[in-house]
Amino acid sequence: MLTVALTLGLSATAFTQEKGERCAVLGDDLPVRQAPPDGPFYKAGDKVGVAGRQDSFVVKEIRRVKTLYAEYIYAFGEVVDANTKGRKLEGWIYVGEAGGKLLLSCRR
Repeated sequence: MLTVALTLGLSATAFTQEKGERCAVLGDDLPVRQAPPDGPFYKAGDKVGVAGRQDSFVVKEIRRVKTLYAEYIYAFGEVVDANTKGRKLEGWIYVGEAGGKLLLSCRR
């Protein structure tokens, strides 16, 4: 299992997932956004839904977002219900840690 991590407030580590790779959502109620944050003040896109532990996330694109103080990694993809395998929504999810816990875990 490849672990995805981010050093909070400092710098992003490598996130080398490939297109189409499925990741487990480890956090509860992760915001899924229309667009990743942009600009030096980290203006985020509108929230289009949430992903939770019952979901998986299929990676389609990775983007690094630089702010005045740090660099963060966001992934664009599909949120899929882990039980029904049905697509729930599509959008951008923050890839890293919150409160010292990883938000996504991906397999190679």
